[in-house]
Amino acid sequence: PNVVGQLAKQMIGYNLATKQTPKEGVKVNKVMVAEALDISRETYLAILMDRSCNGPVLVGSPQGGVDIEEVAASNPELIFKEQIDIFEGIKDSQAQRMAENLGFIGPLKSQVEAILVNIFGGIVNCAIIANGITKACRELELKVPLVVRLEGTNVQEAQKILNNSGLPITSAIDLEDAAKKAVASVAKK
Repeated sequence: PNVVGQLAKQMIGYNLATKQTPKEGVKVNKVMVAEALDISRETYLAILMDRSCNGPVLVGSPQGGVDIEEVAASNPELIFKEQIDIFEGIKDSQAQRMAENLGFIGPLKSQVEAILVNIFGGIVNCAIIANGITKACRELELKVPLVVRLEGTNVQEAQKILNNSGLPITSAIDLEDAAKKAVASVAKK
């Protein structure tokens, strides 16, 4: 624990440069420290805006984690994409195909104890995302806690939509808050 604390202190104020940051990096203001766990498998799943498709694309890889760019460079065949129709949304067949490509087989639903959604929308209207989340929760008759962190345009309106939905949805202010709330929701069971 002492070593971890010392390393975290050294990181504060340091400019962290990764493939997702500008060349000069981003100043580290805080460090989240968590218990190390053995991970049986790590996958990657994101919805990205793709200029070549002029719209959103579902992107996934069975070799996920923090080094997804390395996977894309060394094993591009392990990056799967599904173009999303902005009027119809993700089709069941696309979701099923992506789940299979990621190696999810069989009925996993009973193993899910909580869901954490982290959206950094930027210019995307978060109220539209919140309406989509509440609609999906109603259609799926969601029975597990859902923690949602939204950041972007109309985030206050989006949080009102989620908080007033009457659904088991908890809003979070940042990813750290969302992670804590998701863990706490499972611990309550």
